[in-house]
Amino acid sequence: SDNPMFISSDTSAGAFAEATDVEIDDVSYEAVDLVRGSAPEKGGTVNIKVISTVTGKQSVFTIDATALAAVKTFSMSAPAGIVAETEEVEIPFVAVDQYGNEVKDFEALDGKITLSPEYDETSKVGLRFVEQDDGTAKLMYTAPASGALKDKDLPVYLTSLVKEGGDFSSLMIYVKDKAVPTAVIGLSKDVATSIAYGNSVEIKAKDITVQDQHGRTMKSDKVEA
Repeated sequence: SDNPMFISSDTSAGAFAEATDVEIDDVSYEAVDLVRGSAPEKGGTVNIKVISTVTGKQSVFTIDATALAAVKTFSMSAPAGIVAETEEVEIPFVAVDQYGNEVKDFEALDGKITLSPEYDETSKVGLRFVEQDDGTAKLMYTAPASGALKDKDLPVYLTSLVKEGGDFSSLMIYVKDKAVPTAVIGLSKDVATSIAYGNSVEIKAKDITVQDQHGRTMKSDKVEA
């Protein structure tokens, strides 16, 4: 092999599998298994030369392969909604490979992009790719539990760097103080609002619509907590 990055050029004993019988279109052939090189994912052209040790006669077979699709550019954009302390928000992104195709698969993204601040398993804060049921990836950011004030947001600088090629992207987001219930703005339609004298009605957290100080409707479990 004249391209050891694609196919190994090692000709020592045991470097290739012993010849085996292969049948193609009812014709039997002898075949050997080629050994992967140091970086076959980069593709390229390789000439495989076979030399008879008896006559010295040579035969050359050429293989051309395109490089494995890999992320070339990666850019982030601002999330659709606000994020408060301890909350997780999706960060939209666009990733494109060297062939101009959009990359969405988790396996093609996870570990290929350096994210900062990187998600920390202990503090549960930072950027990370989360695999979806269909194998695609979402970029999620979890905000810290402190740092923002009632009248002052916490600025957070998010960055990404493509490991192969160095394409860089950055984004500034502003984390608001932790959401707390501020106003009850309605009741569930299943709750009776007319009650006979002497009777009662039970109203649970899931029955009321509550907004936080940022004007967002809170989930019932957050309200109950």
